[in-house]
Amino acid sequence: MQSSQDFFFQFPWNNFLHGTVYDLVHQILTGRVDGGLNRDLVVTLFRDARLLHRIIEGHEENHAGW
Repeated sequence: MQSSQDFFFQFPWNNFLHGTVYDLVHQILTGRVDGGLNRDLVVTLFRDARLLHRIIEGHEENHAGW
C-alpha cells in the first residue's frame, strides 16, 4: 500500500496533492509531541515514512543535472 508521501514524490507536478500532503505534515509537526497520538505520528513520519531520507533523495535528483 502506498502512503501519501509515496504519492507526493511520485507525482511532483500535482499541486493539489502536494498541498494536501503539506497540510498533513504541517499539522503533525506543529502539534504537541509530549505524548499521545501526535507523538506517534511524528515518529512514524520520520522513521517509517523516512521523510528526511526522501527529501534528500529528491534534492539530489533535482540537482543531478546541474
